[in-house]
Amino acid sequence: MNAIVVIGGSGGIGSEVVAGYAKRGHQVIIGDRDKKGAEKLITSYPENVKYIPLDVLDSGSRSIFYGELTRTGISIQHFISLAGGAPGEFSGLQATTTETITQSINLNLTSHIHLVKESLKCFAASEDRSITLVSSINALRDYGLPAYSSAKAGLLGFVYA
Repeated sequence: MNAIVVIGGSGGIGSEVVAGYAKRGHQVIIGDRDKKGAEKLITSYPENVKYIPLDVLDSGSRSIFYGELTRTGISIQHFISLAGGAPGEFSGLQATTTETITQSINLNLTSHIHLVKESLKCFAASEDRSITLVSSINALRDYGLPAYSSAKAGLLGFVYA
């Protein structure tokens, strides 16, 4: 079965992406830590939406996620990743801890590189397939989130690479 995989599909933007595809009859797989958000979408679109738990920062969780796709015979037709955030950065660089900087770069850049690498193994044998990575206006402008902004700019560089 071909499916659209939406990483971060339980969040605000992600849930709208999932709903948009599900309304049009597509099979959608949500990869997210937020099981409750995913359950709302499954309730609304029980024939089209499936949830597989995923913590994008955990390599073991990523292995389980992709193992489940393979085990259930799901091929990725379109891969969309919206995972990200800037927890702990809103008080400026001087007040941001080294751990927060590392976590932000891992969440907003490094995890996407790992996700795309693993997804390539699961892609459908079709010409109609795509990868969409969601960056942020913060990649282009200064809004006071240096690690987040740097990671999102790096995500744009990754797309070009």
